[in-house]
Amino acid sequence: ILSINSKLKMDNGQIKIMNSIGQEVRRITNIQFPLSIDISTLSPGIYSVKFLSDKYCFSKKILVQ
Repeated sequence: ILSINSKLKMDNGQIKIMNSIGQEVRRITNIQFPLSIDISTLSPGIYSVKFLSDKYCFSKKILVQ
C-alpha cells in the first residue's frame, strides 16, 4: 500500500503512476488526502508518481519490491 498525505489542495487533480519506460500503469482521480493506493499488483521496479492539478505538477519516484 502506498500512503500519501498532503496539505495541498488538488482541485481537479489526478495522480498517475508511470513505469520506468513511461507507460501509465495507474491513474487516480477525485483525490482526497490522506490517500491509500494498492500497488500490490505492480511488478517490482522503479515507478514515477506524478501529481497533477490546475495549480501543481510534481513527481516522486518509488521502488516496488
